[in-house]
Amino acid sequence: MKKYRTWYKDEIEPVEVESETEKFVVIDGRRSMKHPDRASDQHYHDTYEAARSFLRDDAKHKILMASQEMERQQARLEKIERLGEDHA
Repeated sequence: MKKYRTWYKDEIEPVEVESETEKFVVIDGRRSMKHPDRASDQHYHDTYEAARSFLRDDAKHKILMASQEMERQQARLEKIERLGEDHA
């Protein structure tokens, strides 16, 4: 059966799955988790659109996290800039 693999290269690769369970697929005699915890690992999807949606959602999540980190660092810099030398 055909599945679609996504991974860190932001590509979608059709793969032939020999067998699958709820959590694993077997490809070329090797067992892999369908949806590991880390986004950088390989994930397997039933449709091309599901794979594309997964990549899109992951990119949006990373943009949000980077934006929040930028706001934290901007606030940190502003706090540092307000520090006076007389507090040394």
